[in-house]
Amino acid sequence: MYRDQVRRYEEQIKREEQLRRENEASKTKKDTDKNEELFTRLENLMKHEEIWRDKDLSVEKLASMLDTNRSYISRMFSSAGTTYNDYVNSYRIKEAVKVLSDPADDIPLKVLSDNLGYSSISSFYRLFQKETGVPPSHYRKESRKLKENKTAV
Repeated sequence: MYRDQVRRYEEQIKREEQLRRENEASKTKKDTDKNEELFTRLENLMKHEEIWRDKDLSVEKLASMLDTNRSYISRMFSSAGTTYNDYVNSYRIKEAVKVLSDPADDIPLKVLSDNLGYSSISSFYRLFQKETGVPPSHYRKESRKLKENKTAV
């Protein structure tokens, strides 16, 4: 049961990345507006500086990092059809999936939760299961089984 959910979630991640690449490829100069420019700067901070790992990251702190205000940040997320919390958690969960899928990485879940910027392991468990449909420990186990099956074939 969990294996199917892990497989579906990993396929969903691949589809999202493909859509993101297609969207980036289709953008032209005239499409650039304040929200897109702000989002580009935000993506840079998230991907390269990994600010999502900061337990104290807030909309206010993010606005300060981007030299803007809370209203612009909120408007940007609203126009993107997401929320600040969902956006930050998506980065955290994607990193968790990457770590949990690595057979060579046996980091304890409490340490992983802390490294990802969660204030508590219960928040990590709840949000991970909400996003993937599988508890983190089961995800780790089933993901590794899937990888073993692929290499055995």
